[in-house]
Amino acid sequence: MEERPAIYIVDDEHRMCHSLEALLQQFGFSAEFTTSGTRALKDFGKRHYDLFLLDIGIPDLDGFQLMDAILKRRPEAAIIMMTGDATV
Repeated sequence: MEERPAIYIVDDEHRMCHSLEALLQQFGFSAEFTTSGTRALKDFGKRHYDLFLLDIGIPDLDGFQLMDAILKRRPEAAIIMMTGDATV
């Protein structure tokens, strides 16, 4: 059985996380999410993720800090930064 590509979503808005998770699962991806940057760092070591979708404006640890931490551990990681803030 082929394993589905795993995507990890980090966004502080639950509705965005649920929407992305449902959409990605509909297209055959394994998707998980958290609304906390700190939690994401803890989860990162528990499983291999093929792609990270990171919100720039996470209150406890912003997306750029999280990206830096992920890339230090896995320089080849695929990361997409996203924001709902039109001023960024």
